[in-house]
Amino acid sequence: MTTLRTMTTKTSSPAPPARLPMVLLLFSLLLFSLVLCSPLLAQQQHRDPPQYALLYGTVFSPDGRVAPGIRILIRPANAKKPKYERTSDARGEFAQRLPTGPADYIVSTDPKSSAFGKHGTLNPAPDVTVHFTGNDRQDISLHLAAKSK
Repeated sequence: MTTLRTMTTKTSSPAPPARLPMVLLLFSLLLFSLVLCSPLLAQQQHRDPPQYALLYGTVFSPDGRVAPGIRILIRPANAKKPKYERTSDARGEFAQRLPTGPADYIVSTDPKSSAFGKHGTLNPAPDVTVHFTGNDRQDISLHLAAKSK
């Protein structure tokens, strides 16, 4: 007896879908989302104006040089005691953030400051009144006086 052998051929599974259209779709979605998000990113980089006023000053000695180490007292015009204290840095400069809004402040140098003891020949600078209208910046100069002999 002869057996017949049937030959079976294996059918191949369908070819995988082409990846190029999928890659293009993902790329276009990514590009589209970046275009949509760019205005949001730009808004985050834009900063609101500061919500404080800034008092910036420089202290000078009687001979016109900067005076480091001078204690600065800042008080609201309607107060008797200073609310803020600063010390002039190596360049004679100081800065203080203050609440926004219309306000007047009186700025003075503290005669009890240790720097007056170092120099021994200095008198405090005259008081300076500073007016703020909002969140603006005011620059002032404080000129120390020479002690009379």
